[in-house]
Amino acid sequence: MRRRAAAAVGVVAAVAVFALTTACGSGGTDPRSGRDGSGSSTSRPLPNMVPDPPIVVGALGLPDVSAEPPADLGFHAEPGRLLVVYFGYTNCPDVCPTALADLSAATALLKPAERARVQVALVTVDPRRDTPDVLRRYVGHFFDGAHALRTDDEQLQEAVQAAFGVQVTRKPPDRNGDYAVDHTSALFPVDAGGRVQVMWLTGMEPSEIAEAIRALLRRVADPAGVTGIVVRDASLSPPPSGSRTATASMILHNAGTRADELTGARVAVGVAERAELAGPVALPPRADAAVGPGGVGLVLTGVEGTLVPGSRVPVRLTFRRSPPQTVMMPVAGGGTEPVAEVTG
Repeated sequence: MRRRAAAAVGVVAAVAVFALTTACGSGGTDPRSGRDGSGSSTSRPLPNMVPDPPIVVGALGLPDVSAEPPADLGFHAEPGRLLVVYFGYTNCPDVCPTALADLSAATALLKPAERARVQVALVTVDPRRDTPDVLRRYVGHFFDGAHALRTDDEQLQEAVQAAFGVQVTRKPPDRNGDYAVDHTSALFPVDAGGRVQVMWLTGMEPSEIAEAIRALLRRVADPAGVTGIVVRDASLSPPPSGSRTATASMILHNAGTRADELTGARVAVGVAERAELAGPVALPPRADAAVGPGGVGLVLTGVEGTLVPGSRVPVRLTFRRSPPQTVMMPVAGGGTEPVAEVTG
């Protein structure tokens, strides 16, 4: 099985969003050999790419179809552990199975105590063909106890991909209706604060991946001074009849060991005139704080038009220490789950 390296790597200044696009099954380079199809030399993938500031995805979640019963899995690990996330699909002919096999081999090199601190999640970029049963079986081929994540909600799927900096392009189908999906191919280790502090490009040796995991496990085992805000249960209540004020609510969890503070909020132009936070919200380490009913109030004033139940409204939160987050707040009444993405 030949390996394919990245077709392109792009780093966006200021927010350090990266894109590593892989053309599955379309030829390319062999990262292990350092050669491409023409025989010319190519550079090996870097062991780590470091976004600065770290990408924060802890407010996001996707349905875990490997769970019984299925339940949402948030993109944050338990304290002292890692959640390694990969985006791929089951019909990928080479890149995805190779990357997952390498990660499986890497975890096998870890000591049992280290391995117990690592969870793996595969996010399908092809939910049309990757049904829950298909995805469960595929993930189970590589790992025991891993998470198979999929959603039919296109808006949620796009929010997750954008938050991780993942690019996905579905190719036109052939005469048989088969198609390939070009996608970012990298391993994203997420810590308890919902942060991606490094990413590992596919093509690394399993031994290199194992050593990178060990190094990160040592770091998360002693997170002195670390902050990381996880947003949960976010929702937006539409204005009552005759009013233009909507009420927001959410739970903020500080997964770090340093106190932080919610200092402000903004809403996108065209949704409302402004977001008004009644005051700063103290975020003690390893604790929850309520925003809205039961806590400091947050309202959107001058709401323009109608907030449709089930739709999502972007509200940007700023913190004293942690990076800002844009929470895609679901409007109450639609039965949808909250998601968020970080725009830096």
